[in-house]
Amino acid sequence: MVVVIIGLLATLAFGGLQRAVEKGREKEARLMLGTLYQAEEIYYTEHKTYTDDANELDTTSVPNDNSVDHFYKYRVVSADSNGFLLEAIRKTGTDIGKDPLGETAYTVTLDETGRYSVNYP
Repeated sequence: MVVVIIGLLATLAFGGLQRAVEKGREKEARLMLGTLYQAEEIYYTEHKTYTDDANELDTTSVPNDNSVDHFYKYRVVSADSNGFLLEAIRKTGTDIGKDPLGETAYTVTLDETGRYSVNYP
């Protein structure tokens, strides 16, 4: 009986650990989106419009590859002279070869007003 209780407690603790790790990854996505946000504002200052081409932004610190070392894909969803929408797409196990959440992908977005949102499927 003691072994069963210890096993149950360990299972609950592991689930909580996975959620905490994922929250940390989500904070990393917010940080990278903040970097893209600043790059869009600099671009706007120079061109009087925002860009939907991430290659035109100075974002060397934002990962732009699809390697297994990064948990999100970053992109500019839309942009014009009035605003922009940035997105971090959580990679799934298929994308990175491993995933503690299975195949659950979600997005974190940031708009020109500085408002973040997280969209779970």
